[in-house]
Amino acid sequence: KYHTEVNITNATFGLIMNEDKFNSLSAGDQACINKYSGHAFGDWASGLIDNQNESFRVISDKTAEHFSFTRSFTSNQSYPSSTMGAMALIRQLYYDADWYSQDTSESKDLALESVINNRELPKLFDANDKLNVYRAAKISEELDLDFKVIDSASYNPEYPKKSVIEQNPEAGEYVKEKRKIYLTLNPSKYRDITIPDLNGRTKRQAESELQAIGFIVGTNYTYVRDLGKDVVRGLRHKGKIVNPNDKLPKNSIIDLVLGDGNK
Repeated sequence: KYHTEVNITNATFGLIMNEDKFNSLSAGDQACINKYSGHAFGDWASGLIDNQNESFRVISDKTAEHFSFTRSFTSNQSYPSSTMGAMALIRQLYYDADWYSQDTSESKDLALESVINNRELPKLFDANDKLNVYRAAKISEELDLDFKVIDSASYNPEYPKKSVIEQNPEAGEYVKEKRKIYLTLNPSKYRDITIPDLNGRTKRQAESELQAIGFIVGTNYTYVRDLGKDVVRGLRHKGKIVNPNDKLPKNSIIDLVLGDGNK
């Protein structure tokens, strides 16, 4: 049905749908696709890029610096060959940048200048496991980098709130005096999720979207007089109306208010 390509600062978005598949969908699904994908997306994205005001741009060329403790599979270099080697390389990079910033070098190094210019940007580490999160925190503390951990643990109702669910080093290990012990605490509740605007969506669309973002869809449906059968006309939580942009904890039960299909 659609094949739209939009080039946004060297990134191409392709939206493709088979026409037979499109024609087999319900009228509600077709309307949703027509509104949110295909040519509509292309027009939207093109309009953003045409506007050269930086405050309206979707993509910025300086948002964060990215690091990893593993070597890229595209690299032909043999070093670093270990996690400790990667940590040493990151440290050396910033030591060299500090030395270069003192204007003692007789040559120009664009790589080190980039490190210096991006010093205030957040550092994003491809950690893959919690031990590497501790390593990233250690490097950031040593080098005074802006390092943040978001959602370091998910709420587990089987443990008391704020209880320790993991530690590093583990119990029984021998460590040096004054060694830092990193604790992972169980949050006090599930994280809050913003309720989307589902008015006019079909029952199936609303259920899929609510489940995808972490809510539980209840079976206590309320029907109101409306021409659109099984079209969403509201949401309820514990019997009370909730509105778009309200927030509820993950795993909250949300009941749908639907049209009954009568005039």
